[in-house]
Amino acid sequence: MEDLVAGEESVRVAVTDRNEIDRISLRSTALNLPSQSHSELATLTIEERRRYIDSWKTYRILRNITMSGITAYLLVRSFYLYRRPGATWSVVTMVVLLVTMPAAFGLEYWKCPRCERRFSGGWLQGWVRQPWVQKCYWCQLTKRDLHALYVTSPKLPYS
Repeated sequence: MEDLVAGEESVRVAVTDRNEIDRISLRSTALNLPSQSHSELATLTIEERRRYIDSWKTYRILRNITMSGITAYLLVRSFYLYRRPGATWSVVTMVVLLVTMPAAFGLEYWKCPRCERRFSGGWLQGWVRQPWVQKCYWCQLTKRDLHALYVTSPKLPYS
């Protein structure tokens, strides 16, 4: 029996040869799991893990609404508004904007689950904005680590 670290959790497995360990390591690398076995994410309590995962879910919802809304707005504006002017398409455009704008502000002001500060920094800290920011400006927590935590975590029961 040997102890292997796959992502954040230590797993005890029976390994017949060293090639099996190499295959498991390559598989965890291919899944974009956090590369550091001593990562702080490995020592999270259940409550902290739940908070990180909930924060990541919120980020994904805000990102998807924002990107879908921007795409829908551009499609409506470019294809229909100029070809078929009318009140219907103006109303559709306004509804898309009214749904997209709060999500875009929520995305921009999304807080890091580790340090509870704005993920992208402040207005004076950097010019890169969500969703292109890849790590927290303050504590360097990466979105890749949050996604790996979300993917590798078992479904946690809510109390």
